[in-house]
Amino acid sequence: MFSMNNSKDVKSHVFCIALQFTKNSGVSELALAAQCVVAACDDAGVDPGEIDGLVSFTLDSTDEIELARAIGAGDLTFYSKINYGGGAAVGTIAQAVMAIATGQASSSFRESYS
Repeated sequence: MFSMNNSKDVKSHVFCIALQFTKNSGVSELALAAQCVVAACDDAGVDPGEIDGLVSFTLDSTDEIELARAIGAGDLTFYSKINYGGGAAVGTIAQAVMAIATGQASSSFRESYS
């Protein structure tokens, strides 16, 4: 049984990657998401192929499988979407921590790019 007390052994890194702010840029959300994830991986020194878990918001339109393919992620063993958007950020972090703590994923990535 998982409790948040078990999460103390889960190591995590938080990265904030900002791309150029534009309106009607013609760049798809998938392309922007891939750019963000790859930039965060580069910053962390993590190969995107190590990512096997993705957590996002229901307001994000990018499909997890498509994003995994776009960044060259490994086989996904965990993915989830939390209702709403940025106001529910703590839920995405908790899901990523629980996925790692329970062994459902070894390296989760919390997407937030919209």
